[in-house]
Amino acid sequence: MTKIKFNGVLFPLISFFSLIFFWQIASFYFMDFFLPSPLSVFQRFLASAGKGFFFDVFASILRISIGFLVSLIVSVPLGFLIYSNEKSRLFLQPLIEFARYTPLPAFIPLLILWFGIGEEEKIIVVFLTVSVNLILMVSDACKDVPKNLLDFAFTLGLDGKKALMHVVFPFALPRIVEASRISLGYAWSALIIAELIGASTGLGFLIIKGQRLLQTDLVFAAIIFTGLIGLISDFLMKKLEKKVSHWKK
Repeated sequence: MTKIKFNGVLFPLISFFSLIFFWQIASFYFMDFFLPSPLSVFQRFLASAGKGFFFDVFASILRISIGFLVSLIVSVPLGFLIYSNEKSRLFLQPLIEFARYTPLPAFIPLLILWFGIGEEEKIIVVFLTVSVNLILMVSDACKDVPKNLLDFAFTLGLDGKKALMHVVFPFALPRIVEASRISLGYAWSALIIAELIGASTGLGFLIIKGQRLLQTDLVFAAIIFTGLIGLISDFLMKKLEKKVSHWKK
């Protein structure tokens, strides 16, 4: 067990240090404008840290948190509704399937037209990106509940609503958390695109600002910081997933 934990720390560290090493080597063959070295990026981060860098980071985190939370509040009940009600499934699923295959970033100019470049537009982008995937993932997670488990619940006297609450939801919860973790990655991508197109704060705004000022190192710093936040959120979601699925052992 100790060896597994040791490898779980060692190999990711080797992976990241290898990336930094090869990045440093590659930066020798390009001008700093095209590919800044890791040191240049770190220096730019230190220089920008006191000039609103973390304010932009906080703005993106706040947008993703609100949009993701609202998505969960809406998507989980709708997923259960599609699973448990045939008429709802026939009515809602085709619409959601259509939305899934529609390029949501293409709607960002329309959302800017309707809501401006304020917070509402960014939050709606996150909400739509997560919801159109998560609703059907929740419904699919519920379908994996074994039929004999439901039959046993009905034998004990549970009606449909109680079985949904006390059997289906606990069984599907680990997969719902896993689906939420995957959807969160999509949400970050969509938010950065929204901030690139129209924003005055956020990590996406930092990227486009670096491009306009020809500060490639700022672009790299913003991208790296986005990845680090994503890794932290993914780690926390995995911890939550293990906690809610402890019964599987």
